[in-house]
Amino acid sequence: RDRPHADRSHRPNQGPNGVRGPGDSFPEEGAALLREKISAHPEVAVILGSGLSDAAKDFEIDVDLPFSSLPGFPALSVLGHSGRLVIGRLAGVLAAVFLGRVHFYEGHSMGVVTLPTRLAAALGAGTLIVTAAVGALDPALRPGTLVVGEDHLNFLGENPLRGWADDDGGRFFTDLSTAYDPGSPSPPQIKTDSRPREGCMPRCLDQPTRHRPR
Repeated sequence: RDRPHADRSHRPNQGPNGVRGPGDSFPEEGAALLREKISAHPEVAVILGSGLSDAAKDFEIDVDLPFSSLPGFPALSVLGHSGRLVIGRLAGVLAAVFLGRVHFYEGHSMGVVTLPTRLAAALGAGTLIVTAAVGALDPALRPGTLVVGEDHLNFLGENPLRGWADDDGGRFFTDLSTAYDPGSPSPPQIKTDSRPREGCMPRCLDQPTRHRPR
């Protein structure tokens, strides 16, 4: 089937439930396909970044599908992202785990980049956990340090909610003050970073100016 993710010029259209979104119904189509294979909705969705595809090996797997079988999902081009969706149980919790993510710097629109998140929401997942391999300006954060982010700054020059509207056509503003759950417990071996993560336009590494102390 034709997939509009290659066309970055398409504009939001009327979507499901009257909410104007990226102009596709791929999450609802994918959720309908997956509901035929699972008996309950996942409580948690996890998007695993670079090098973490093996993290799902301890799951009691019910469904294991390549991204290519999910409506609207593009092929992944970044090493370490296997591009599979696994649904199963870990410690008794039903979870949908995306092995790899769609990156903005691969040239996709935000509507495509957010497909895993939108599919997870369509499946009924109430909690989203996203992992990433990132750099840090703090020398105390050594390579391999596990960090829990508590906020972010969007320096991408783009917002995935641009163009969305309420069912009456009016613009809305999403409250991000509780996007990160401050009450989520962290294992004692994980360092919690109280500073925000910066979301910058890739693909390049930081310039020396950004490393200079203020």
